Amino acid sequence: MKDRDAQLAQTMETLDRLVSWATALKRRPMLPGLTVHQAGVLHLCIQVGPMYLDQLGALLGSAPSTITAVVGRLEAKGLVRRSRDADDGRRVWVTTTPAGVDQYTEIAARSEHYMRRLFAGWTTDEVRAFHALLERIVEDAQGLEFEPPASSGGQT
Repeated sequence: MKDRDAQLAQTMETLDRLVSWATALKRRPMLPGLTVHQAGVLHLCIQVGPMYLDQLGALLGSAPSTITAVVGRLEAKGLVRRSRDADDGRRVWVTTTPAGVDQYTEIAARSEHYMRRLFAGWTTDEVRAFHALLERIVEDAQGLEFEPPASSGGQT
């Protein structure tokens, strides 16, 4: 049990470093003047297609005021267009413009190039195994509450 506890502690430290690295990476612009959050909006609008502003916010886990501001900045850059729903004027559609598609294409190419460099020394089997483990972590973590351990003898 001590070996497992030590390994879990090392894993937590490595995950902390990974999260810190990812957080720092998210703060860097994807392209000059385009944040990761803005790139995420472009990604969803291209992959999913036009959607309501509130749906976009829900998919990104963003507060309504945050997603409204992000979409407003993208609209000011000519990368998305907002329009009122014809049947319900309270709802707002967000659509990617051709310039937004071009920007996203550049981001996707840079991201792919980055990932190829990151995993250049890995075999296909190693990448596949890593992906499977990441998927398992995501699945296991979803819905798991961050709570104190049970007081029944230290068992969780």
